[in-house]
Amino acid sequence: MGERLIDAPDPRFIRHVLGKLPAPKSPDRIDQATGEVVIGEKMWDVGMRLQGNQQAVVMDGSRFVQVAGGIRAGKSKVAAVKLGVDYMWRHNERKVADDLWGVIGDSYSMATEEMRHLSKILSDWGVPHEMRTPENAAWHITFPHNQCEITTLTAADITKIASRPYRGLVLAEAAQLPREVFQNAIERVSETRGWVFLEGTFEMTKGPWYALQAEAWQKPGALGVFYSLPSWENLVIYPGGRDDPEIRERERTMEPLRFWERYGGTPRKRSDLAIAYADERWHVAHRYPRQGTSFEPESPVYLWSDPGTAHAYATFAVQFWGVVNEQLVAIHDPNAWQRQTGYVAWIIDTVYRWNRTAAHIIRECAEKEWAPNVAGAVMDFAGRQRRAEGPPIIEQWAKGWRDYTGNRLYIKANQVPLAAGYDAHKRALLNAWPEEEASALFNPDKKLRQLTDPTGPRLMFDPRAKAPMFGGIVDGIEYAGEYNLHRRRVGSDGTVTSDEYVDLDNDGVKAINYGTYDHFGVAGTKHLGHFGGSVDWEMRTG
Repeated sequence: MGERLIDAPDPRFIRHVLGKLPAPKSPDRIDQATGEVVIGEKMWDVGMRLQGNQQAVVMDGSRFVQVAGGIRAGKSKVAAVKLGVDYMWRHNERKVADDLWGVIGDSYSMATEEMRHLSKILSDWGVPHEMRTPENAAWHITFPHNQCEITTLTAADITKIASRPYRGLVLAEAAQLPREVFQNAIERVSETRGWVFLEGTFEMTKGPWYALQAEAWQKPGALGVFYSLPSWENLVIYPGGRDDPEIRERERTMEPLRFWERYGGTPRKRSDLAIAYADERWHVAHRYPRQGTSFEPESPVYLWSDPGTAHAYATFAVQFWGVVNEQLVAIHDPNAWQRQTGYVAWIIDTVYRWNRTAAHIIRECAEKEWAPNVAGAVMDFAGRQRRAEGPPIIEQWAKGWRDYTGNRLYIKANQVPLAAGYDAHKRALLNAWPEEEASALFNPDKKLRQLTDPTGPRLMFDPRAKAPMFGGIVDGIEYAGEYNLHRRRVGSDGTVTSDEYVDLDNDGVKAINYGTYDHFGVAGTKHLGHFGGSVDWEMRTG
């Protein structure tokens, strides 16, 4: 439960004022027997009847509320009801005459729908007011009998948001706003101890913050609360609810992830994510839960690395486990590097830094508790190349590792086909899912008899290694994680048109691509037979 609003409207008052609104009309429809248009009628006698989470949202007295809705779920209408009820409560019951509310959009036009709904609600209540609607400028609702005001603002003009304290702020289509706008909104209601209401969908986001926040706000101790508004809870538009023919048809014809994204209003992964199989529920765990670790001191460690200075430098420490009678078996043989044994890759730690040189990363890795166990490394093929600023990366690693640890470092830096690297990575993630869960999400038509292979290959992350990929504090800053950021290219309509990947937020992805491809082969088939490759490289000194 999030922080409570000190002066929240009483639920009895909310029911009273909503009961004074006119009843809605059902949508026009076509009579299937006669083909004639049937004009919609009043759905009940009087009053606004909110359905499902619509009612829960309006009744909720939390300071910070996030609502994600499907198409035509009534998000703007619910936001307008929140504004209208709060105005009536503060002015009629609390006798406050100078409150200020705002509706923030990515542009002025993005904030107008809430204002239209609010003006209609105020008129239905018989509240005298004036709404000014200039083109490409802020809209204002003012009242002749007090100094209260509701206005629209744009994300581009943050100085307006910061100009005076607000009682409440609505972020319209909040997913299309930068997270900084939400943070600024919290500051603007701090003086009044007011509220912030975020509403939107999970598509066309400016960064993944909206979906990640929705997930975080469903957990105990979160700053705010999250509600989902599925399209079918708007009975005015979809009278049949979940079984409305329009809803059922869309579910039948749409890809499941996109259906839930567009109509379900649930925090599903975006349909354009490059690697949709990554999920903390199935991929993040301690190998030894009671000890709170995944490091096996008796087993070798391997490094998967994608060097970078202008972008992130990603290095993962990995140990492999065999699968015998469905049980994980530790692999202690240091020659496993050569024989490709071990069918579960467990990433036990990571060094993920921005604006660091190879020397910095080598030193930090060499100081880790697992450093004496390192038996080899897999890196980008570009690590072989000699550069103007110094020797090849593989030479820097080989020499630096011996200098810091006294041990030799065997390095593989082979070319990895782009598609094959992604396939090996994705297959290892998918196999860590329970079959029932994976099939429901990725195999809804049951065309594949078995989607996952519990024997592997599988990919797992220790909790202390998850942040660069799943989100968390990375190199001292909050980072959304590459699995939430790295995307496939989309067409002008927002749909994925191919498996072409945007070359951003993928340094860790590349490192894991190299490692899974090297160890597991194409889609995890390397264990079935010999897989040719180049000889390991090491720098010989002395």
